[in-house]
Parts: sequence; C-alpha cells; structure tokens
Amino acid sequence: MKSIYKEIIVFANIALFFFTACEISHVCPNADGFEWYHDENMGIIILNYAGSPGSHVVIPEQINGTPVRTIGGGAFWQSQLVGVIIPDNVTYIWQSAFSNNLLTSVTIPDSVTEIESHAFSHNRLTSVTISNSITSIPFAAFSQNLLTSVTIPDRVTSIEWSAFRNNLLTSIVIGADVDIEISAFGYGFEAFYEENGRLAGTYTRPDTDSTTWIWSK
Repeated sequence: MKSIYKEIIVFANIALFFFTACEISHVCPNADGFEWYHDENMGIIILNYAGSPGSHVVIPEQINGTPVRTIGGGAFWQSQLVGVIIPDNVTYIWQSAFSNNLLTSVTIPDSVTEIESHAFSHNRLTSVTISNSITSIPFAAFSQNLLTSVTIPDRVTSIEWSAFRNNLLTSIVIGADVDIEISAFGYGFEAFYEENGRLAGTYTRPDTDSTTWIWSK
C-alpha cells in the first residue's frame, strides 16, 4: 500500500512540475504533440509539432479555450506531414512554418491575412488554395513544389522573388497590375505579364519546357 501511495505522490509531483513550468514559461505541450505559447494579445501560437512522422494533422481551433491565431516559424518544419487542416481562425503563418514536408495539397483559410517566406516551400504540392485576405505573397512561399496551376486571389498586389519558383506551372490566373518581382514564377512569365500590360486573366503555356505564354480573359 505504501508503494502505491509513493507512486501516486511521484506522479502528482511530476504533473505539478510540468504544470508549473508551463505556467512560468507559457510554452506548453499537449497530448496531440503541439507545443504552444499563449500570448495575451495574439492568442495561441503553435511553436512546434512533435507528433508521429507521416501524420495528417488537424490543427485545433482552440487550446484551453483560447483561439489558435498563429503558426510559428518552423513549427512543422521537416515533420514529414502528408496532410494538414488549418482552422479558419488562424491569421498568421510565419516563416518556414510548413516547409520541407510531404504535403500534396493545402487550403489556406480566408482568416489568414499574412504568410511569411518559405511558408510552404519544399513540399509536393499539386494543389493550393490561397486565402482571399492575403495581399502579398512573400519570397519562396510556395517554391520547390509540383504545382501545375495556381489562382492568385484578387486582393494580392505584390508577389516577391521566387514565390512560385521551381514548380511545374502551365496555368496562372492572376489579377491586374500586380507587382511581380523577377523569377517569382520563372519561365518567362514575369516579362510576358509586363508586356501584356499587366492584364487580369488566365496565362497558359503549352508545356513545362515552353517559355511562350498565352493570355485569355
């Protein structure tokens, strides 16, 4: 009986230690493998994921009753994710948050207003739905993937260097007067878009080896 009581006390002390450490540092783990930080102004920030490799991850809408607002820099970097669902209360996705995984598709909800560089680079994306609330697509955000087509939301006004570099794009739907930095897409698209008067529409090329683009409304 004493042995049982001793075990109970040990486990209680361990639990108290982790709870206290979490309260002091505000960096806390949970049962689903997420490590998170509670910022009084920004809500929950996901800092790291220590779940099983090859997982299809559903990011929680809330943790301990507080909304998850931000996916931190490198939070899921090189986690071998094969799928992810981002809740529609997330507003920020920081640098390299989902880079170097095995993602084949992703939907960025309209709640997201900003993504940072390399956010989804070095995956296997063949499909991406970009938030309609984003106004700028940063450096290398979707580079090194397998995209064959992409639709740029109407609110986007700028696309930075290498944002979609090293994909397999043959179709780009884009609005008018977007500021596109050199090699944002590659394969001669930027020059053709400028020469075409930055017109909104669908830009296509016959295959991935071609640098000849065609515009249509």
